[in-house]
Amino acid sequence: MTKSIKVRRLLFMDDNNNKPQPQVPPQPQFQQAPQQPQVQQPQPQQQFPQQPVMGTPYQMPPKKKMSKGALWGIIGGIIGLVVIIVGVVLAVLLLGGPSKADYKAAGEKLNETIETYNKAASSLSYISTSETETSLKSNRDKLAKTKSEINDRLAEIGKMKAVTGDKEVREKYEALKSKLEKFNTTVDAFEEVYEKIMPVIIEFSDGRNSSNFSSVESTIRKARQNLKNVDAKNETNKKFIRDFTTKLEKIEEMLPKVVEMKSDYKKYDSNYMSEFYDSLTAIQKPINEWTSGIQKLAEEGEIRDELNNLGTILVNKVNK
Repeated sequence: MTKSIKVRRLLFMDDNNNKPQPQVPPQPQFQQAPQQPQVQQPQPQQQFPQQPVMGTPYQMPPKKKMSKGALWGIIGGIIGLVVIIVGVVLAVLLLGGPSKADYKAAGEKLNETIETYNKAASSLSYISTSETETSLKSNRDKLAKTKSEINDRLAEIGKMKAVTGDKEVREKYEALKSKLEKFNTTVDAFEEVYEKIMPVIIEFSDGRNSSNFSSVESTIRKARQNLKNVDAKNETNKKFIRDFTTKLEKIEEMLPKVVEMKSDYKKYDSNYMSEFYDSLTAIQKPINEWTSGIQKLAEEGEIRDELNNLGTILVNKVNK
């Protein structure tokens, strides 16, 4: 096996350029026949490129980790900035006055309220003995629904920016709210009328004109008992029930003798019969007083003007 020979290159410094020069290995000498001496030409020195010195590769210095205090400081600063921005936005929204859109939204909600009120207004205007059982129930249900819807919608309007952010609008709204209690009282009174009182009055009115006094007696007795069972809350209704039942009791006391005189003309007493018919006529008085009282109650609970006043100022604010 041929062994490889390693040749070590020796580097030395050149005096002229101070660059390391490779040492040229000595040329081998051969024995030749004597010849004319020849001048030996100097051999050019071969230049070898300088080998780059391999060193440790450059490494980026390790990044310093941020301290927890600095991190929390940055987070706190961001949170503080967000809070300030939100606060400014809320201040602009809350402290700024209502826009036209706010007034328009309140006006639309009020129009719904007025429409609901108008549908039930006829049930609060008057009462009639010509009502039927079906119409009485319809009126009662309509009033209960109207009261609930109006109170709910006005509560919503009171929270709207057009009311909370405008003094003039708020004054009109408060005027309406102050009247609302009387409106509710009126509705409650009419509900009692349609549910508990009018059915008795209608039945009594139909039966009292009978020519059969026994039938009249039965009608009066039934009306008196039914009215006594009515648990009225409204003072106008309570007074009517008290006055009307008193009249019915007097007629009821007179009826047995009237029936007797009708069956036996020998016992007929013209003065007594005249008093009896006067009592029948007089029974209309508490009915008239009651209907007048209910009508007055309806006028006191009227909120049409207040609704219109609030609606007018909202329209003016939109068109301003």
